[in-house]
Amino acid sequence: MHPAPARTSERLAVPERRSGRTIRTVAARRFTRPVALYIAAHAALVAATWLFLARAHVGLVKALEAGDGGWYVAVASLGYEHHLVYVAPGVPGQMRIAFFPLLPLLIRAVTDATTLGGFTAGLLITAVASLFAAAGIYALVARYAGQATALATVALWAIMPTAIFQSMIYSEALYAALAAWALYALLQSRWIAAAALTVVAGLSRPSAIALVVVVCAACLVAIVRNRGRWRAAVGLLVAPCGLAGYLLWIGIRLHNLDAWFISQRAQGWQSSFDYGRQTLRVISGVAALHTAWPGTPYIFVAAFLLVCVGLALTMALDRRTPLTLKGWTWLGILLTLGTTGPWISKARFMLPYFPLLVPVAATLGQANRRNQVIVAIVVVLLSGWWSAYFLSLIRVTAL
Repeated sequence: MHPAPARTSERLAVPERRSGRTIRTVAARRFTRPVALYIAAHAALVAATWLFLARAHVGLVKALEAGDGGWYVAVASLGYEHHLVYVAPGVPGQMRIAFFPLLPLLIRAVTDATTLGGFTAGLLITAVASLFAAAGIYALVARYAGQATALATVALWAIMPTAIFQSMIYSEALYAALAAWALYALLQSRWIAAAALTVVAGLSRPSAIALVVVVCAACLVAIVRNRGRWRAAVGLLVAPCGLAGYLLWIGIRLHNLDAWFISQRAQGWQSSFDYGRQTLRVISGVAALHTAWPGTPYIFVAAFLLVCVGLALTMALDRRTPLTLKGWTWLGILLTLGTTGPWISKARFMLPYFPLLVPVAATLGQANRRNQVIVAIVVVLLSGWWSAYFLSLIRVTAL
């Protein structure tokens, strides 16, 4: 379940006998290049998005603060409800308990420690989380696919169509960072470290259930194979505690163990697991040009999801990709496709699953510099247009 590292990445291992300062220096040098590449690539995407937004007379900062940012800031300042809210008999209203606590807690910590406002703190946290995610993606992909592919993966993740959400107050970038480092620890058989990161990830968003399942499965296999048995047993027990702990805590607080699930049924969200019926209905409606679907946004998201599924199939056939990464990515896709809710949000939900980009990055990493620059410019322009288009939608509708 945990293949040996590729030869190209063997030099990434830190020698055993080194001082703390030397280890920190090596680590800093190792991640300087991918982090700098991420900053440059993502800055280009933000600039392109700003240009397209300017043509529509929409301000960039206001656009980046739109969406769920207000909810996270509200949780940070007001906390969670003490009782369920209903707008009509049997019809729950939108509640703050729907938003997992990690990002609000970080926003509260930053605002308490500085003079920053909630929105500024949220944007800062997401930006920093994206840098940690870029470093984690590089470390993880370089381990099995080599440094060139890892750098290309970081660049693609920074400029993919939904990458603009890495600069907004959403929890996907935070989850991506925690998941990348948890999976990296898992490949090194560091069961307790992987479980600890999974606990924190479980406090970030509900889709962390995919990471919980993968980490627990890997720990269980390690126990059966007698590999670090007691550490793997601790990991197996600890990994689910973040996700399960929040659901249990909020259930006790609101005197209903189904409280979080009830909040998901609120008007405007109406999110539940329907085994993909909504996805099939929308995609078939889009394919048939059904008049019930409001046109362009549905077509774009349907096409994006189909591309993601195609990339997932390609990734599944790649023998170099560790089984844990395949399992995590496919579980994330199934959760996205199998859950009802605002259709346009499904594109954003795919943001953390960077292994989908590795097959494309492997080809791009072998190209010459001229072709790499051309591809990057084309992707930045297309993603900038996509980002501006959907940010404009976010300002007028709940996504």
